[in-house]
Amino acid sequence: MSYTYCVAKYGHKWAILNSLNPKYNEQYTWEVHDTATFITVGVFDNSRTGGSNGNKDMKIGKVRIRISTLETGRVYTHSYPLQVLQPSAVKKMGELHLAIRFSSTSMLNMMLQYSRPFLPKRHYKKPLTAMQQDMLRYQAVNIVAARRSEPPLKREVIEYMSDTNAHLWSMRSSKANFLRLTSVF
Repeated sequence: MSYTYCVAKYGHKWAILNSLNPKYNEQYTWEVHDTATFITVGVFDNSRTGGSNGNKDMKIGKVRIRISTLETGRVYTHSYPLQVLQPSAVKKMGELHLAIRFSSTSMLNMMLQYSRPFLPKRHYKKPLTAMQQDMLRYQAVNIVAARRSEPPLKREVIEYMSDTNAHLWSMRSSKANFLRLTSVF
């Protein structure tokens, strides 16, 4: 029997859904302050209540949806494959069925958001280096991991949801990028 749980993350808000039956049928609402951000939904196997991966919660997969690609008022119902990168290959672990709707209370406020630059002016004048971004991400993971949430999230879950390893070099991604370049030229 699988003891799965789902973590939904938008900005600094997290929602945790725990169930023995992987049909959650939950509805959540977040206030969007920046349309250039993502909503991330991750699914994990809970090692605390019968998982098989020692004491680490096994990654089943995650889905990232860019808010700016959603039309106002339209309901998007899709089935997303949950995949995990393993040493040998990418493994499909299941599917996540999501229905998402982006709504706006004021069309004027939404248009103002889209007309503003994505990042603060200081970022364009003196952008953060990759090392500084990694340090900030690491500090954010520490802060979220230190928080007391019910049920508490494990550190590996927070790191996976926050993409802390996104900057690491990978032979697989280098090979894929090389093949993309060779197909163009």
